Amino acid sequence: MMLSKAVAMQSHFAPATQGDTHEFFSSFTKGLRDSRAATHRDPYTGKPLPGAEHDSWVGALGYFALLDQIGTSFVCKGRRDQDSSVTNPLVLALRQFTEMADDEVAAIYALRCAFAHDFSLFNVHPSRPELTHCFHLFGEPDGALVTLPKSRWNGDYSHRPSECRTSIGLTLLGDMVEGICARLPNMARSGELLIRLVGGPDELNHRYGLMKVRSRQTES
Repeated sequence: MMLSKAVAMQSHFAPATQGDTHEFFSSFTKGLRDSRAATHRDPYTGKPLPGAEHDSWVGALGYFALLDQIGTSFVCKGRRDQDSSVTNPLVLALRQFTEMADDEVAAIYALRCAFAHDFSLFNVHPSRPELTHCFHLFGEPDGALVTLPKSRWNGDYSHRPSECRTSIGLTLLGDMVEGICARLPNMARSGELLIRLVGGPDELNHRYGLMKVRSRQTES
């Protein structure tokens, strides 16, 4: 039996549900829960917890993975055609669900590559200079998410002057992804969100639906 779009999306964005012996949830829900834990955010609202640090690199990787999943799975109804040539899921997610400029999107994608492939603050791309960055990160929840350098870094690791550093706020990055994730269920209910997976609602359910068997308590 094929799932309707409404049912598939409701299941995808819903909190975990408990059965007699199993827990059912989507990897979207799992990704949010783990990213919030790593960045010291409220597990239910995603708000930063007071008095804690929120600049975890591992937590940022979790938020990047969520952007990849969102860009792979969904597009906005009113913005579908304008990004038809974009193939990178993370870039597509940022173009679809934010108003970020292209060079800012490129910087966010470059940081994701630096973290995911090398766990470093540098990304060098031989043929795409917009993806070559020397990063400066901060955790304060104010300022701009992305501040581009005055001069483009040339990829020389031994020479990285301050005017060539791209500044990105990791707390603000989490806030941005949390904002997108909070809007998606409402967009789904209002018909503004479309599934872009080839297999439609069934693929969304089968690809990202998870089941966890709960541990049995040993009786004494």
